[in-house]
Amino acid sequence: MTRKEWVHKISKIVEGSTVLTKEHSEILREIVIRNFRSNMGFVGYECVLVLDFEGIEDVTCSFVSNFLMLSVKMCKKNLCSYCIVKNANLEIEAAIDSVLKNNSISVLSTSFRGTIALGSCGKVLKPILDMILITKGKVDSKYISDKLGLTISLTNNRLNKLVSLGLIMKEPSVRLEGDRGGQKCLYQSIMMK
Repeated sequence: MTRKEWVHKISKIVEGSTVLTKEHSEILREIVIRNFRSNMGFVGYECVLVLDFEGIEDVTCSFVSNFLMLSVKMCKKNLCSYCIVKNANLEIEAAIDSVLKNNSISVLSTSFRGTIALGSCGKVLKPILDMILITKGKVDSKYISDKLGLTISLTNNRLNKLVSLGLIMKEPSVRLEGDRGGQKCLYQSIMMK
């Protein structure tokens, strides 16, 4: 599936403000929703919302809460697969982490090379997703099931769900002579792409 990214440079949207408030989140929300509504014809595309925080110094928790809720709603309604936050400084990352912990919002939040990805991910899937992110490479279902103490079947089902949510990628691995069972696959985070 082809990936279609909608990039929103936050500093252009908020007209020179360096600290974002709840009012700014309302402006951002309207622009993002209008953008997605006008581009609903992208059938067969994996839609990704990209928020670029370059030039933004700090955010209020109310801004973060509003934009996280928007991201989660868009993912749950299948308007986008996930949201990527780019160029977030340490203050912005800390605010995002704080809101995620305080509100128990079920999303992925991982800092990797200055990027945070946000997508709808249930608490049952989160340990597998975290395991893939921690390894920072490609892993197979046996490795994950061994580390987390899950059955291979349960692990494969959860991995397939994460693939369908667009939070990880799956690729066939090289089959060795004497391998038993079905096709072996390797999984990696979208952050490694």
